[in-house]
Amino acid sequence: MRGSIKVGRWLPFRARQVLDPRRGFVWRARAAGLIAGVDGYLDGAGLLDWLPTALLPRFGAGSPATPASPA
Repeated sequence: MRGSIKVGRWLPFRARQVLDPRRGFVWRARAAGLIAGVDGYLDGAGLLDWLPTALLPRFGAGSPATPASPA
């Protein structure tokens, strides 16, 4: 998918989402080459991992069953 996402200001983004009705979803996106990451919910566990820029530290969150992974 393509569109615009508001991160302070509107930025163009491209994303790919995989859906499985029985297990969950994974949404991986990149905005303007400045922000990249993944959101997901799989087998009852959430995942959030985003990289604002190469100059800032990575932040993310995952459940014990689904540790944060690189974008």
